[in-house]
Amino acid sequence: MSNNFAATTSKVLLPVLGNQSKSNYNYYPLLSGDKFPSFVLDRASFVSIKDKDLFTESFISSQDILDFPQPLVLAFLSVTDKVIDTQVWESLQSDIEIMGGRLLIVTNGNNKQFTHKIRRDNKLNIWEDHRQQLAEEAGLYDSQNPISDWLSGVDADIAIPAFYVIGKDHGIVFHHIDYALKTVSGSKFSESSFIRNLLTSVYQAASTNANYLRRAIS
Repeated sequence: MSNNFAATTSKVLLPVLGNQSKSNYNYYPLLSGDKFPSFVLDRASFVSIKDKDLFTESFISSQDILDFPQPLVLAFLSVTDKVIDTQVWESLQSDIEIMGGRLLIVTNGNNKQFTHKIRRDNKLNIWEDHRQQLAEEAGLYDSQNPISDWLSGVDADIAIPAFYVIGKDHGIVFHHIDYALKTVSGSKFSESSFIRNLLTSVYQAASTNANYLRRAIS
């Protein structure tokens, strides 16, 4: 299966000679227990929109999304080549929805980097993060400290891939920061150990949201 949502699908990444290798490359992203900053999504920047009933206005805030019962899974994914296959992400989205959540993919990729079929089928919520501003807010991107300075085999200006599960109050209840840039590796991705923990966190957050709504209307 071909998938280009990460720089490491077919490359071995090694520390750049002359730089001391550090596990986080001097990045300090948001973690579980932190509050994710409020943000606004513009509809024009969506590459693909699955939840058309949610994204109906020109702009939608993160609070508007979190007001729905489903906890939000934010997946920060970097595009380095033409994306021709999103099957692995559609499968993950199905699992997230079964657990009661909603997936939003945030990427540096633009329309031209996704096939017409992906854009036409609208099977995923994919939003282009212009100048990687949202990734920077999350501590996953720093133009003054590019990942390419730390790792050979990375030529593109990318953010660190990451997954967050966010509750109603913008609280982060789960995080997975992929410092090794190995989030996407074909069929192995669905077998990654963090996926089970992510889905468990989605289920727990959805249950918490449901209890909150029951109390609110009782």
